[in-house]
Amino acid sequence: MRHILFLLLAVASVAGVRAQEPVDSLDYLRDELDAANAELAEKDLEIERLNREKNWNSIWGKGKYTMLSYAPTANVKAEGLKEKASFSFAITKGNSYFFPKRPIAGLLKVGFDVRWTDIQVTKYKKRNFVTSDNWNTDGGNTGGDDDYGDILSKFNNLGVWDLHIGAFGIGPVVSVAPFSMMDNAAKYLRATLYFHYQPTFGLHLVSDEGDLNSSMAYCNIFDFGGKIQYRRVALGVESRWGSGKYSQIAVLNSSDDEDSRPKIKRDFSSFRVYIAFTL
Repeated sequence: MRHILFLLLAVASVAGVRAQEPVDSLDYLRDELDAANAELAEKDLEIERLNREKNWNSIWGKGKYTMLSYAPTANVKAEGLKEKASFSFAITKGNSYFFPKRPIAGLLKVGFDVRWTDIQVTKYKKRNFVTSDNWNTDGGNTGGDDDYGDILSKFNNLGVWDLHIGAFGIGPVVSVAPFSMMDNAAKYLRATLYFHYQPTFGLHLVSDEGDLNSSMAYCNIFDFGGKIQYRRVALGVESRWGSGKYSQIAVLNSSDDEDSRPKIKRDFSSFRVYIAFTL
């Protein structure tokens, strides 16, 4: 009888162990599934982060640009005389550097903008104008030198011109993309405001009735503007102002002593409209 009881207990123990095995296997599979789901969730978050960074880079990442500008209004003032431009155009190359990497509130970035070069050519209407030897179109300058006749014939009546060559201008920039969180083409639309100080070399040329007068100066030029950009193309406006003290560098058909010619301060202002291409 005792042997029978021991045998029954042994059979019951084995049956209990075998009944427990499926339960343990199921718990193990559940743990493995939970771990896999957690790892998958981490991968999804990483992919989402990379997609956000790619999206931000597509909006703000390309900062190198070329601008083609036309100034419908451009003026210069010297010795109380003010000249208005017949036309004025410019070409500009620069680069914008934005921070932080993650946009503020997902739509705003700030930084600084560098104008590597800014070249502007302006032709003024033929009215009174001042040169470094105080000669103007009303008074005339009838002195002559036949040795320059051939040269002057090539520059006869070119009028009044200004050439401004700026380099290494720098200033703050703020850019906002209000639709950057949208999953459509509107996310590429952004608005930008900026300000620059632009060190500039200025060349002033007067050619009238065979007389040629030129002067140059270091000019302090400032600008403030804004643009609306979509993908690689932007349209903008810009106000510019500044001044420089011009010194005589060449006078043909003039008998004045070079040392007697004073420097002339010229104040400039212009309003540009432009199209810009981002590279």
